[in-house]
Amino acid sequence: KRALWFTDGQEKEINQQDLFTDGYAVIKYKNLKRDGSLASPSLGAFNNIGIPVFRLADAYLMAAELELRLNGTVSGTATQNLQAIRERAGLSGSAPTINLQYILDERGRELYWECHRRTDLVRFGQFTKGYNWPLKGNSLEGRDVDDKYNLMPIPNSDLNANSNLKQNSAAY
Repeated sequence: KRALWFTDGQEKEINQQDLFTDGYAVIKYKNLKRDGSLASPSLGAFNNIGIPVFRLADAYLMAAELELRLNGTVSGTATQNLQAIRERAGLSGSAPTINLQYILDERGRELYWECHRRTDLVRFGQFTKGYNWPLKGNSLEGRDVDDKYNLMPIPNSDLNANSNLKQNSAAY
């Protein structure tokens, strides 16, 4: 129920990064009015704005991760909250063993279109090493990359505006 993929005219595998029809696209927002007409005809059905979305499932997953990192286990309340996420997604049965990998995997399933994945992978130590996807490291099969990619460089405009900021030396 939570998989919202656009597959019409798409190839499942990504063979060329800049080819829009390679890989399944995520259905996000549509540029439509309530009556179904286009809100901005020049954009077609695509929307050109980002809308911040705060989800209860994200809060539940953050709370469970925090409990695991602090206590090594999750409370009954956190377990019930994680179960509620599964049930809302149409999954039956109880969750498998709740550990940090389960939390990361569930964040990937539940929040796949909300741009949390990079930050999550960095936080869980899996962004640069050991977890690969097509075109990572400029390789069709995906490959590990230098740990410097765990950092984000501070934009020059920010550095110029505030002399107290120092660039992440490893981010180059």
